[in-house]
Amino acid sequence: MGDEMGALVRRYEVDRRRARDLSVVMAVLGPVGVVIGVMLALRSGQFADPAASNNPLPFVVAGLGAGAVIVGGLGIRSWLAYPDAAFEVYEHGLVRLRGDKRKAVRWEEVSEVADYSRTSWVGGAVSLSLRRADGTSFSATGLVEDPEHFVAAIHAAVAAARESRPR
Repeated sequence: MGDEMGALVRRYEVDRRRARDLSVVMAVLGPVGVVIGVMLALRSGQFADPAASNNPLPFVVAGLGAGAVIVGGLGIRSWLAYPDAAFEVYEHGLVRLRGDKRKAVRWEEVSEVADYSRTSWVGGAVSLSLRRADGTSFSATGLVEDPEHFVAAIHAAVAAARESRPR
């Protein structure tokens, strides 16, 4: 894969410590949210007479707790399954590495970059969708080390490939 992609520009490791910590916190606090939501519903009598109260708060709290359990569990599974997850930016494309799985996209194939990345209290979470002209997409998501630089490198490489295309 290296030759057709050109020279390796930079490797961006997934921040495994942060991914693990966030997943464990979600998996541990999620059940607490479920219990609190159920207790709120019991206290308000919503299980005995659903028409008696139209307060959605208990169910929202329980739903968020259940969602946290699922997301935390999937995060832990991913953390255990892919200890060497990373992205490699090459001269002519991007490669996503997860275990022995490698997925690649060439810059010239990318027609649009949808950037949903954000920085929050957990740090930078990269969320990019590189859409190809044929309608398929390549996702680059996760808690990547140096996320601002990674996102900027993707945007710059795609822009440079666009500029070099014949018109």
